Amino acid sequence: MAQEIAKKLHLTYADVLTCIRPTRDQMKLPRFERFKNLSHAFTATATIPEHIQTILLVDDVITTGATMVSAATTLSQTTPRHLTIIGIAAAYNDSQNY
Repeated sequence: MAQEIAKKLHLTYADVLTCIRPTRDQMKLPRFERFKNLSHAFTATATIPEHIQTILLVDDVITTGATMVSAATTLSQTTPRHLTIIGIAAAYNDSQNY
């Protein structure tokens, strides 16, 4: 999906994040557990060239933001650049578990 968005926007695409440890399925986890589940789950697997100053991070559905926080934290530690986050869909639930 991110590759198609980059193509449509005439942006350079690079797959630079990899999940480095097993994680549980996020769907049934409460909010706090989702963040804990994805903490330190990603690593940067490629060097982003110096001339690229803005990174567009794409997720299909943003529910609690746990995936994006973990991915953005990893990217900011390895490549201190401007980071823009985009979600194709957002889910909202007003319960205490979310």
